[in-house]
Amino acid sequence: MNTGVIYDEMKDYLEFGGTNTGRLSGYFIPETTGYRVGRYPIELEMYREHIRRRPAIAEEVEYEIIVGTEVQQAFIGAKTPKQALDDAAKALYELMVRGGYIPEDQPLVWPSKYVNPDGTKASE
Repeated sequence: MNTGVIYDEMKDYLEFGGTNTGRLSGYFIPETTGYRVGRYPIELEMYREHIRRRPAIAEEVEYEIIVGTEVQQAFIGAKTPKQALDDAAKALYELMVRGGYIPEDQPLVWPSKYVNPDGTKASE
């Protein structure tokens, strides 16, 4: 296989709108420009250190639909990012209650450094 061709294809994919190539080497192509400059090594570090696999639950498809739909609503401008994330959090909370993963009497609250949907701040 001609690795130069693969490299050029990955570079073009990233340059013209791709998010990542699915290959580790795709995160380290220095010739990409625009908003992507420097993004991929940071993104890779974020994946390694902070992002965990999405939940392995029976309702995973519904989870994906909820999150994907709300992110797209924000992306196209139909909702503000905050509103989309608040709506996703509410729908995911309802999914987790319905699935029996959290009790019905467990309130929907954000971690202490964030403000709850009702405007109150969660306690530490």
